[in-house]
Amino acid sequence: MVLSATINRYATATVVPGGSSFRVRSVDYDQSVTYGIDDPFVYDGQLDLAKGVIDHFRRREKLGDGFEVTLHNDAPPGSGLGSSSAVTVALGGIVLWSAHNMARIGPQTRTTVPAEWTAEETLDSPVPVL
Repeated sequence: MVLSATINRYATATVVPGGSSFRVRSVDYDQSVTYGIDDPFVYDGQLDLAKGVIDHFRRREKLGDGFEVTLHNDAPPGSGLGSSSAVTVALGGIVLWSAHNMARIGPQTRTTVPAEWTAEETLDSPVPVL
């Protein structure tokens, strides 16, 4: 068995809710993608992991509003330190957090959730399992 672990490195997802599209920007890859709320995502090798996470929650949580999310990881991409997994957790966490707290935080409010977030610390309501 292999267990990926990294000490003193963080993955963060910062979201600004609102709008009519989903925009993902990766600081580490210097890439961004934008899709309309109802547009099908094209899996073309550009931020496909992030598109997959957003598409999953778009269907599961019936997301009606868009958002802009910025992703960053202290561990370099491709380093073998679990950076993709950490970014996936951070992105999934912020999308769920936004879906359940949009009314409370309001549109255009910047919110950051690190990968080590927990439901008890971050959410007012129960979180579905990823």
